[in-house]
This record gives sequence, structure tokens and C-alpha cells, in this order.
Amino acid sequence: MNKTKEVTIGDRLKMLREDADLTQTELARELHVRHNGVISMYENGKKNLSIEMLLMYSEYFRVTTDWILKGEPATSEDDKGLNGLGGLEEIKKVYLSIRRPEVRQVAIRQLRNLAILG
Repeated sequence: MNKTKEVTIGDRLKMLREDADLTQTELARELHVRHNGVISMYENGKKNLSIEMLLMYSEYFRVTTDWILKGEPATSEDDKGLNGLGGLEEIKKVYLSIRRPEVRQVAIRQLRNLAILG
């Protein structure tokens, strides 16, 4: 019998951190958490997120709390701004025009940095 593992809140938190290319220590510092062990406990489901920490993750990584908690994507209402301006398609075209994988990684990091600046 082949069971597929349900993606947990901790799994999503870990994905966010790894996609941002951060260690647990670096993320702990960014979120003003005293010990990186707390980040590990969140990711392994050994400690539940407080509402304050849930909001910090959401704001830092620019994702909805619904996505963190339930894995639900943003509603189409949330995406209207980007799609309405043609921004998402333009970003996609530019990204796909980059041929070298290492340059694509730099582009992704730069976009994330811009998102943090808000």
C-alpha cells in the first residue's frame, strides 16, 4: 500500500525557508527568534506557530496565512493587480528568456529582495 504524505504546516515553512536559500539560523535572526531550534521545532511539527509568528512568516515570505495553514493558493482577487497590469506575464517572459540557470537563480533572489522591500 503506497501512502502519500500529507504536506504539513511545517513542510510549508521549510519550503519557504529553503526556497529563500536561508538556514534555520539565518531565518531565526531575520524573524528575531532567539534560537534556531525553535525554527526546527516549527518545521518538524514539534511546536505550534503562535498567531504572531504566523503573521511574521506570512509578511516575511509574502505568502498568505491560508497558504501556510492550509496550503491554499491566493485567491484570484489577490492576483488581479499583477495580472491586470500584465506584470506577471512580463516577469514570466523575462525569466524564461534567461538561459543560464545560475543567472535565473540570481533573478529569483533579486525578485524576493524586491518583494521584501515592498
